[in-house]
Amino acid sequence: VKVESRENTVWAATEDLPEADLKEIEEIFAAKKAPAAKTGRRGPASAQAKPRKRPSTVCGKREANVSIGLAQFKKQFPKFEEIAVAVENADTQALDPTKLGLLTDLLPTKEETKKILGELSRGSKDKFME
Repeated sequence: VKVESRENTVWAATEDLPEADLKEIEEIFAAKKAPAAKTGRRGPASAQAKPRKRPSTVCGKREANVSIGLAQFKKQFPKFEEIAVAVENADTQALDPTKLGLLTDLLPTKEETKKILGELSRGSKDKFME
């Protein structure tokens, strides 16, 4: 610390303190180093900590495509339940043939349905609905 910057501050009064008191003050107000990351067999702890992912029954590419497809309906149908109501009511104004075709493409395949039902029967419903 520059001597000029200490003038007219509380630190200017430290010149009259005994050396032991100065050491204690330095320990209290010194910048602390961050604790070192623990390393294990797999490397640093930060590399080992992975966020919990919900179980996926479809491949990542298919999941991304479904998300993009459903996003196209978000403006017209703020809640997904509204899409279901439009389908149940056969609302041709809300769902024209093009939109119905897109929804059909987004439906789960037979294999995906089996996987989803299998996961739900194993009690992982809470993980799916996060």
